Amino acid sequence: MVLLLAIILIILGLLVLSLRGFLGIFPDSWEWVGIILAGLGLIMGVPSMFQMAMGRPKLILDFTKIVHDKERHLAIFLKNQPLGNPQEGQKSIWRKLGVKRDTIESLTVSFRYTEVGTGRILIPVMQARIFC
Repeated sequence: MVLLLAIILIILGLLVLSLRGFLGIFPDSWEWVGIILAGLGLIMGVPSMFQMAMGRPKLILDFTKIVHDKERHLAIFLKNQPLGNPQEGQKSIWRKLGVKRDTIESLTVSFRYTEVGTGRILIPVMQARIFC
């Protein structure tokens, strides 16, 4: 990968130098070189553009109230929606293009406890870090 990048940079450097006239006059009939390089740049940029647009996490919050005797708990389940619909066996066009949705490694959540009815704050803003 590093070798390929080095070769590409050397070729681009030689093309820039020849276009500037350093290596002599670049023939006018070689305009197609610039068109090919522009096309290659667009082709290389499109997958990362799709990854940024469609590969970002889409969190779904699922709230569940748990009551046990006099204790009440609120459980929050975080889900990262996958690309496509795997339940129906569909393969998304995004997966075919190489776009993937990564799992969330960690998440920081802020919350506070308030009394029902009066709104009195029992515990001020707390922060919790959730790890996958």
